[in-house]
Amino acid sequence: MSSANLATPYYEPGSRITGRATGAAVIGKRFVSLAGKKDPGSRELDPAATGGNMRIKPAIADDPLTVGIAETDAADGKTTTVFTDGFVVPITAGVAIAYGNYIKPGANGKAVVAADRATSWGVSLSDASIDQDAIVLLRL
Repeated sequence: MSSANLATPYYEPGSRITGRATGAAVIGKRFVSLAGKKDPGSRELDPAATGGNMRIKPAIADDPLTVGIAETDAADGKTTTVFTDGFVVPITAGVAIAYGNYIKPGANGKAVVAADRATSWGVSLSDASIDQDAIVLLRL
């Protein structure tokens, strides 16, 4: 197969981002949202820098600042990976979810059914009962 006219991207958006729980612990497999400005990063050896992490907190229902799904539990001040657009991940269901349902954040960052694609953060690829994992394609 030829590689003529190969379009090499100049930039690929981050899809795994490090988040630092701020103000409250976050729970893995649940939606998280922005909790404030990004931590200062360091291009030098700045002792005040905290790694340039995104500050996160548990998402609330219909949270407009939702940024993704926490990979693991993280205590306040600790970090976890945040999965963003394009990932297929398990998310704890807050209601019964069926294959094909559009998904959005509900109470405590759990997945609930969205009315339509315009208000959704992903689509379910599986069925799930309350407090079980739904497999979701994220579309943030």
